[in-house]
Amino acid sequence: RDIVAAIATASDGLAMEWRIQALGLAAMTEMNLGDLRAAALHWNALLQLCGDTAEPHTLTSLALPSLAVSLHLVGDNDEALRVALRAREFWRRRSTFSSFAMPYFIEMTPALVVGGRQEIAFEVLRDAIRNVRRVGIPLAENHLLSVIAVVEYLRGSPDRAGRLLAVARHLSGATTRQIPFRTPGSLCLYRYYLPVIRAGLGSDEARRARDEGQAMTLDVALAYALEGLG
Repeated sequence: RDIVAAIATASDGLAMEWRIQALGLAAMTEMNLGDLRAAALHWNALLQLCGDTAEPHTLTSLALPSLAVSLHLVGDNDEALRVALRAREFWRRRSTFSSFAMPYFIEMTPALVVGGRQEIAFEVLRDAIRNVRRVGIPLAENHLLSVIAVVEYLRGSPDRAGRLLAVARHLSGATTRQIPFRTPGSLCLYRYYLPVIRAGLGSDEARRARDEGQAMTLDVALAYALEGLG
């Protein structure tokens, strides 16, 4: 109800920026709550308002990959791929790019892999591994490792996925009650793929992958992640 009221208020004669911000917050809230179809509607509405101009709105850099995540996780993979490729082109057109947006952009890589564009996904992730230590954003490395874990699962390596997911959890200081996440998209990917990866491994292999992942240092984990990306 608060989301609906906020969007209605922002749309009632206020500057367009208010509506853009309301739609962005609404989309992120819906992702956190797990209603990905509602999130996708808000992201699409935001992107329509922002348009595709030479100087796009800052939230475009968050909206495109977040929309790709939402569409991928509800099974609309053709549209998720289209949005992910649009996000990739957006990235390539920018001469400068905020380090804040980097964690969002890597989240489109599962949609790229499922859509048959694995090499583009690998290029994005390899570039992220090279630059993540310079980003200076807390949990950025663990965020990256958790997304690569999903990509490893999708390309048929649940054992590698299990190790990377475990080290991402461990190095972020996760507990049984609290797991830190950088973005709504990373929460959604984790929430969806954790039980899938565990089921794919079986209880004994999942436990082994968890123990091996937790034993990795950050440098070892990043090297291990890069090794799997060709």
